[in-house]
Amino acid sequence: MTPSELASLFILKGVQDENAATALLDHQGIADETVGFHCQQAIEKFLKAVLMSRKVEFRKTHDLEELVQLIEDDNIEKPENSESIGDLAPFAVAFRYDLLDEPSVFDKKNALEIVKIVHNWAEKQ
Repeated sequence: MTPSELASLFILKGVQDENAATALLDHQGIADETVGFHCQQAIEKFLKAVLMSRKVEFRKTHDLEELVQLIEDDNIEKPENSESIGDLAPFAVAFRYDLLDEPSVFDKKNALEIVKIVHNWAEKQ
């Protein structure tokens, strides 16, 4: 697959996570961590799509801040909400696999807004 084809695939997969988070947003009985996980995954895929499209190498990681730093290091315009992206980082692994308390305050709607902004940014790149 070409870098462009891989980037398109990652955008598609990110949209699938975005759609899952949207569908689960107001569903009773769905834990915040589940919505947070899909938001984190969507953002991760959108960031990686941009890096792939620009042929920037990155290691296998779920670290959103590391991916944003690679974007910055390559002089790619960052998403306007890049400072908020790191707030979703714990949902990658810690809240998914560890027995941790959910965050005391997690605004699912705000998290989904962050996803939408990153999605639009990635599409423009």
